[in-house]
Amino acid sequence: MADSSSLRSLVRRGVAWSTLDVAVNRASTFAMGVVVARLLSPDDFGLYAVALVVHAIIVNISDLGVSVALLRDDEQAVEAAAPTVTTIALASSFVLGALMAATAPILAPLLGAADATIVIQVMAITLRSPASQPCRAPCSAETSAWTRCSSRTPETRSYREPS
Repeated sequence: MADSSSLRSLVRRGVAWSTLDVAVNRASTFAMGVVVARLLSPDDFGLYAVALVVHAIIVNISDLGVSVALLRDDEQAVEAAAPTVTTIALASSFVLGALMAATAPILAPLLGAADATIVIQVMAITLRSPASQPCRAPCSAETSAWTRCSSRTPETRSYREPS
């Protein structure tokens, strides 16, 4: 019963941290949009918005779902796969960033903002995959039985029974 209440507590804290993470990210994105809107003219902000849409689509594609594999596998599989996952993520980010920059002259007019070409190309430079840093905190032998590495806080790591 103690394990059940411990698991329940971990799940509640994980949900709380995840909710806070989403709320902070959304609030900061909104605040950044307000600041950028105040700094730019309406026409320039429209160009920025077009480039931001293209950037958001490419960022979502660039992960390719490979980082999720690190969260689902056991410790040995994670250690073996982490370099490959990082290489795939970095390579896909580079290729998709180059593709984004190269196709900007085609994408911008298709989106009704031919002047956004240069903005899209500049934003392509900033492209970085979320999977390029799949594990911010190293896994240790002491924590590996109960927790897994995650790109989030310790409270959102998945529960694993000790062997």
